[in-house]
Parts: sequence; structure tokens; C-alpha cells
Amino acid sequence: MSKYFTSVLILGACLFYSNSFSQSNTFPTTGGVGIGTTSPIDLLNIQAGNQRKGITIQGDGDVDTYSDVSFYVNNFDIIPQGKPISWLISYRKDAHFSGAKDGMSMEFYAIKKGGGYLAPLSFKPNGDVILASPQQAQSGNVGIGIVDPKEKLVVKGKIIAEEIKVQAVNWPDYVFKPEYQLQSLSETEQFIKANGHLPDVPKATDAEANGVSLGEMNEILLKKVEELTLHLIEKDQEVKQQNQRIAEIETILNKYQLK
Repeated sequence: MSKYFTSVLILGACLFYSNSFSQSNTFPTTGGVGIGTTSPIDLLNIQAGNQRKGITIQGDGDVDTYSDVSFYVNNFDIIPQGKPISWLISYRKDAHFSGAKDGMSMEFYAIKKGGGYLAPLSFKPNGDVILASPQQAQSGNVGIGIVDPKEKLVVKGKIIAEEIKVQAVNWPDYVFKPEYQLQSLSETEQFIKANGHLPDVPKATDAEANGVSLGEMNEILLKKVEELTLHLIEKDQEVKQQNQRIAEIETILNKYQLK
């Protein structure tokens, strides 16, 4: 083989190599790709051994996002309208779903078929974790120990907290206003005999079946304490009047006995 022909072959190989890598790189549809292993068990198998190694996506992105990890389906036709056609994990510059003023949030969300987004979970750059969106994306409820939560947060099990604050709506200080109609003790007695529980307090069967609202129950209990306080004040006044009357009677009796 002449030197000229050999040079042509080398040049052609270099051109082929250059052209093949100037476009998208592809791999065969069969087999897997192994990094750190010669026996990949999946389409991509990374074996880091005892090293702290993983996957790094690095770049400056576009005006909105640094980088994404996306999960898509091939055939959108099998996805019902309004359901997710893809899920994304984005390191966003614009804090699209978190509303962070200084941007740079990590956001998990889905794109729905037909438009719109689903249930974004965002990590704000100040450490806040939020399950809401200023973009009015559809969001659901959070369940811990339960798969079908009916409220924004449902926990099947015990909760330990140093403090729980409930937003008050109708705090019962109205009980102390002059126009409040305080039920008499005899009326309360009749109600208890007829119903088996205090007025305004849920029945045991309802509480056991449906639970009770912590905020509402605190308001009810405070109302009962305030009503009881009013009754005690009233009884205290009656006792004072009776004691005064008794003292007056004793004074009269002592006056006549001395004579």
C-alpha cells in the first residue's frame, strides 16, 4: 500500500470521526452502557464502588433555568387529558413555582396534557419547602401514612411538636358583651338531660366518627369556660347579697335580744 493511499485512508477516517461527533451521539438499541463496570444491568449503569461519585449536570442554562432532569412518555395519546405527560426536576433561575424573590430554587412539577402544571414541590434558596405555586398550578393534599388524604395534610399516626398554632376565626370574647344571651343553668340542665352533652359541643358519636377541629374545639371550650365564669360571678354576687342580708338580720336579732 502506497504512502499516498495510506494518507488518504487516515484523512478519511479523521473526517468520518469528526463528522460523527459533530452531531448527536447515539448508541445501539440493544445492550447497556456501563460506567465503572463491564456488566451493565440497565440501559445506564454507573458503578462508583466505594467512592463518593455520582452524576453531575453542569451548565448555565437559559434565562429561566440552569438545568433539568425530565421524564417523558413516548406516546402522549395514551395519557388522558389533564394528566401528566412529563415530570421535571429543575434548578430554576426564575423560581417559577416557588415565588422566591431571589430565584434559584429546585422545583419538581409535571406538565399536563392540554396545558398547565401539576402539584409543584419547591425548595426555596432560604431553605423553605413549599407545596404551592404562585402560578396557580394544580396542587393536591399531603398524606403521611395514608394514600388518600382528604385535607391539605393528613397524618395517620402521632405527631410530636413543641408548639402548634391554629389561626383563630371567631374567638368567643363576644360572651362578655352586654347583648350576649347567657343560657341559665336550669336551661343548660334541661339541654343535657335531653341531648346528653353540653350545648354547642359535638356529640361523642360525631367526634369519634369525623374527628374534631382543633381550632373550633378550642373556641368551644373557651366559650364554655367564659360562660361558666359568668355564672360563677353571678353566683358570687348572689352569695355576697345573701351574706349581707344575713348580717343585717343578725344585727336586728342581736338588737332585740339585748333589750
